[in-house]
Amino acid sequence: MGIVKGKVLLVALVGGLLLGQTTVTAKEISGGVEKDKYQISGDYIVDEEGYRYSEFVSASGEEVSIEDALIILNSEEDTAKEVLFINKSQDKAMNTYGLAGPDLGFTISSIQTNYVGSESRVTPEIIGPGTISQTVSTTVSSSITSSASISASLKANIFAEVKLESGVAISNTVAQTNSYSVSFPVDSGKRGAIYFKPYCVRATGRANNESFVAIYPKLINGWADGVFYLKQR
Repeated sequence: MGIVKGKVLLVALVGGLLLGQTTVTAKEISGGVEKDKYQISGDYIVDEEGYRYSEFVSASGEEVSIEDALIILNSEEDTAKEVLFINKSQDKAMNTYGLAGPDLGFTISSIQTNYVGSESRVTPEIIGPGTISQTVSTTVSSSITSSASISASLKANIFAEVKLESGVAISNTVAQTNSYSVSFPVDSGKRGAIYFKPYCVRATGRANNESFVAIYPKLINGWADGVFYLKQR
């Protein structure tokens, strides 16, 4: 594996930050037995669809161990449960910003600071044997999903409160990853590409009498945080 910093040298932030935290893993039912969706097999992490995952690199350009990468993949976005959240004892009415009346205000019910977002492909796919050698970078967008219409000013207030409560550097718009020159080998007969999974903060609550889910990309020295990896099958 080869990697060269494309911009400034950053302080290391490895995927191991997820270690020691409560996690809910991606589960599959096979023969009536529940097991993790992703497993370590030799030098790879594999899933039941036959994909191989390897060459894990953090957004700060540091190699991520296969053990830490397994935790990251098994904490994927579609399995996030309330047990992962920092649960409040009760919904906290946010009047910090002088919002007048419950219909104009919002509440935060949970904040999850180790949320792993959806993967995105950042290079074209090639057929091995071969090597993907290019500069990689991608962007991660924030989002607020609700059946209610939430104004820009209210979204800004929700973001400010989540940032304050979580104590984490996050973005309320679009964050870009640092760029690196990489050289990853694709195995003979396999189709492979480089993917990125972002680290995010996920908050739930109510605004305008409707529930919402807000997801904000985490930042490391101003860049979107997460992990790059090679995925092939």
